Amino acid sequence: MVRLHTELFIDAPPERVWSVLTDFGGYPAWNPLLLEARGEAREGARRLVWKGGVPGLLHGEHYFELTPEGSGTRFVQGEHFTGVLSLLLPAGLRKKLERGYAGMNEALAQRVRSS
Repeated sequence: MVRLHTELFIDAPPERVWSVLTDFGGYPAWNPLLLEARGEAREGARRLVWKGGVPGLLHGEHYFELTPEGSGTRFVQGEHFTGVLSLLLPAGLRKKLERGYAGMNEALAQRVRSS
């Protein structure tokens, strides 16, 4: 299994971060990583997940987690890759993906501050 992980403190309550994160139609205006997202975001444990790939070969589970921290939110974004091909993911690609996730985290924080 390959695990990617990024996190950032956002100085806003989880409800406000969740509102921006789940406004999928607004992604093209601020999100440098995901220009489009569809689906139904349901209230719950402040975790958003999507899965894809071919189980056993290469399968990914991408996640966002929001945790209250003081007056703000600890925002975590990551992905778990499983399957035989996950072992062949080059370290350079993993670093590039993590940089992309970190860029999205920063863009989310900026969008939350400006909304």
